[in-house]
Amino acid sequence: INEWLVRVGICPQFKNGLRVTDVPTMEVVEMVLVGKAIVDNGSILVIAFVVTDDNEQVYNINANTMTGEIVASLGAEKLILLTDVAGLLLDNDNPESLMKEVDIKGVKKLVEQQTISGGMILKVNCCV
Repeated sequence: INEWLVRVGICPQFKNGLRVTDVPTMEVVEMVLVGKAIVDNGSILVIAFVVTDDNEQVYNINANTMTGEIVASLGAEKLILLTDVAGLLLDNDNPESLMKEVDIKGVKKLVEQQTISGGMILKVNCCV
């Protein structure tokens, strides 16, 4: 935060160890902590779910699961998943079988029928 404050010509101020947060300072705080400049510029915010515990053990948390939880907690209306697969296929060997639209009931049925399988289950559960 201090680095960005200096970059935009604002002198960081502290009182009793706490940051003095006036309106211009708050704008920088938001930009740094929540990626305001990234979002406002039309960029996509990417969150990596690599975390450590108190013993510095590194964990790779499933991004689909975490994304679903974050999106649900925000009450988001839309979710775009970037992946290296074409999407939901009725036949994995036929790219022409790409599903353009499916509702939650349809997704659950496709999982039960094992039409949706493997890692794609995590992606669709994230959306559900």
